[in-house]
Amino acid sequence: MSGSSGPIGGEVTAGPAPALVDAGAADVAAFLYHEAHLLDRGDLAAWLELFTDDGVYWLPARRGAVDAARHVNIVYDDKARLSARVARLLSGKEYAQEPPSVTCRQLTNLVVVEAEGHGADGDEVEVDGVQVTHETRPNTAAQVLPAHVTWRLRLVRGGLRIACKRLTLLELDRHYENLTFIL
Repeated sequence: MSGSSGPIGGEVTAGPAPALVDAGAADVAAFLYHEAHLLDRGDLAAWLELFTDDGVYWLPARRGAVDAARHVNIVYDDKARLSARVARLLSGKEYAQEPPSVTCRQLTNLVVVEAEGHGADGDEVEVDGVQVTHETRPNTAAQVLPAHVTWRLRLVRGGLRIACKRLTLLELDRHYENLTFIL
């Protein structure tokens, strides 16, 4: 990539692919905040629609994993598996989520790390950030789950969509009681 990357909300000096010029840093940040808002509201059906048809949701089990097929994963869902996960969570038949978790997500340190050369038409942008998810359920202690996140966003029909969301939990060796909610 030529040029340099910068924080969301700041100026990005690297020239993004022409298709992404209209989707500037503020639009990218707004999209990611919208994603977090949908998850915190429990609107999983709308959240699922944010993914491309070939979208991937990935939680590797080790730091530095670059290939999901060659590493152990906590979650590695393509769109079909993610759709099944969402359907199960929304069905009311997911015992581990009865009653459902209540979450609050915080996003910070959003930085465009790659704004050109991704996608068949140069229509993707890669964003790194930090997400801290606070999760609670009745009669259980709240969990705090900090993670480094990389989103690969694609411009589809004039709007941003998630082609890949990869979360690497900060505490990979920690025992987690219940991760059935969507991170």
